[in-house]
Amino acid sequence: MKSLLFFFALFASSLLKIQACTSSYGGMNFLQELVASVTDSTRQDLLKSSPPLKSTNCIQENWQFDGVGWLNLGSAGLKLNYWDDDYSYYYMIHNIDWSNRGYIQKNGSSVVWIQPDIYDPLMLAGSDDGKIAVFHNDLEFLDSLNFSGNRFYHFELDGTGIMPIEHINFSNNPTLDTLVVRNCPKLVDVDITNSNLRLSKIYALTQTVESGELKYAPQGTVLLTYPVDAVNLSADVDLDGTVSTIIWDTQPVYENDGVFTFDASLVGKTVTATLFNSKLKEFDNGGLKYEIKLTESVTGIPTLSTNGERIYSTNGQLFIESKFNEAVNIYLIDGRLIKKLSLVPGTTNVALPSNIYIVHFADGLAQKVIVK
Repeated sequence: MKSLLFFFALFASSLLKIQACTSSYGGMNFLQELVASVTDSTRQDLLKSSPPLKSTNCIQENWQFDGVGWLNLGSAGLKLNYWDDDYSYYYMIHNIDWSNRGYIQKNGSSVVWIQPDIYDPLMLAGSDDGKIAVFHNDLEFLDSLNFSGNRFYHFELDGTGIMPIEHINFSNNPTLDTLVVRNCPKLVDVDITNSNLRLSKIYALTQTVESGELKYAPQGTVLLTYPVDAVNLSADVDLDGTVSTIIWDTQPVYENDGVFTFDASLVGKTVTATLFNSKLKEFDNGGLKYEIKLTESVTGIPTLSTNGERIYSTNGQLFIESKFNEAVNIYLIDGRLIKKLSLVPGTTNVALPSNIYIVHFADGLAQKVIVK
């Protein structure tokens, strides 16, 4: 019974050893892992912030327990299913509803639930203790998880073909980054609407939901921050061979493999991109909108149009059209100086290897150019 000890930390201000009229409580270790990874809305550990609950006598439906423990599981967002196995009593987690509680998953933590094979002979061999150990860990009756309206980051669930879960809800979790759902044959739906996921994250999740419907639209507006010369949407421009369409409200100066460059005069401003991809058809009408705040150049070299000069490249040659006698330095994108030029009125050209360059004029203005 020692393995029962931690299950009640969720509902009491101190750890309480259980004295009970039952044999086992399914999913205890999984729930312990979940609770240890989450705080309440004030960032207080749930193990400390949950109020003490009164005791009652024995278990009836959603009520538990003789001596010490819970009064009403419903108030804690949990529901148990009762199972009588040859007069041994098991109370298996059936439902977890933590919707709109403002719970916050701790930074760096992840919750990974893998349903064990409850018929594994190695686990059951030897004595009833092996069987009870399985029940402590399994989620054999789990039907639904509702974590909507919280701030989860990372959750993985593998039902091993056994777990009967039908409904999973992570909607309105603006911090959600990773959600994996595998081997849940009775799955009906997974809801991630309004969770601020990028196009590539949503598509990755579609590859793990093996049955059931993935609900992901609408997503609201995805907020991003990038340096003005390195707006990196490379993960979103190609979903498994299908190219995305991107519509900008402010046109970038250059694009290279999904990395976009904007004029340095836009530092501190926000540009908007709307993405469409036929692999995520629910966005066909309105697209998925990104608002991108532009910060200083990653190289520290400004990318700003010059005083009427025209800079372009073709066939491995860089061309600079200038109206003045002026000095120019040419840098690689990482800031290394590779060439110094003295321009005269007219066109100056120089052969360069394929790369991205910054053409920096003596008056401090500069422009980025791709040489192919």
